[in-house]
Amino acid sequence: MASFTKKAIVDSFYNLLQKKQLNQITVKDIVTDCGVNRNSFYYYFEDIPSLLTEEIDILCQRIMEKYSEQDSIEDWIIYVLSLAKENRKIVNNCLSFIDRSTYEKYMNKVFGYIISKYIEKTVEPDIVSDDDREIIVRFFIYQYTGFFIDWFKNGMSDDIGRLISRTSYLQSGILEMMISKARQQNIEKQT
Repeated sequence: MASFTKKAIVDSFYNLLQKKQLNQITVKDIVTDCGVNRNSFYYYFEDIPSLLTEEIDILCQRIMEKYSEQDSIEDWIIYVLSLAKENRKIVNNCLSFIDRSTYEKYMNKVFGYIISKYIEKTVEPDIVSDDDREIIVRFFIYQYTGFFIDWFKNGMSDDIGRLISRTSYLQSGILEMMISKARQQNIEKQT
């Protein structure tokens, strides 16, 4: 019963985000929409910002759980950005009311997961040091998070799929080159 109530609150909030600005949604709106009392809301959430954090965490987790269904980093980045575009109203609504560092944190989390999993899948663990692996992952996180921030600031109007595809084409081989250099240096350190 308890998880049903929490889910009802989260689902109601998600639905209201499609209809109203975040700063216009009240606890009363949420509890009226999902048919629970205010105490139930406050049992699970301190306030609406904590509910928003929960909603974003859930969405990030869903995206990361789908990882194995895609093949390349490019496919994944396009998939994530297409989800943002499909849910443009909610994304704009949320990102307009949270600070840049907060949405950067979430984008870094999602892109970091995608890139780390891709490297895990394609690179043997002992070939690249943990430090180099972290540097490589951060390099790509910053690149894709930067694309997202710029795209968002421009109203999500650019054809982001084309931009990501073209960038992937122009930088093809960079990941492999970085891994190769890290591997070579790792071998030299061992000898």
